[in-house]
Amino acid sequence: MKLGIMDTILLAILVAGIAIASYYLALPPNIQTGTLQLEDEIPGTGWKLVDLSPTAGKASFKNTIINYEYTTFVGRRFYAITINQIKGSTVKYSVDMKFYKNIYTYATAHLLLGIGTVLSIITLMLRIDRLKETLLNPTLLITIAYLIIGLPLIYILVLSIS
Repeated sequence: MKLGIMDTILLAILVAGIAIASYYLALPPNIQTGTLQLEDEIPGTGWKLVDLSPTAGKASFKNTIINYEYTTFVGRRFYAITINQIKGSTVKYSVDMKFYKNIYTYATAHLLLGIGTVLSIITLMLRIDRLKETLLNPTLLITIAYLIIGLPLIYILVLSIS
């Protein structure tokens, strides 16, 4: 079984993605807690509290970095932030700073695994007519590896912050 250039590239992307994702997932959590008032920002995250509804148990946050607004409820987690309690005009929160301090590691793992999965499927589709009746074709094996290892790792990465 001989690997072609594209197969070698895809395999290298898969190995790099697995290594980086494993490194990120192995990092210990760095939970920090605090309280917020309206217009306060969670330090180091870019999320600012913009609206509060204590009776409904929901709070709206706006990210000052990417101009994105998100509404969440007590006990739900978003982008590694959990709202623990809303009392009056005060919000108690906890945040896993592992995500924010290692955002580039997280993004690199996501990108490598996602791009590699798409490229492996495209490569398999382009070569499907040339595949011999063998299950040991490198392109097929690499695509299966992406589907069995890469996609679950992407899912685990997403679950780690939500």
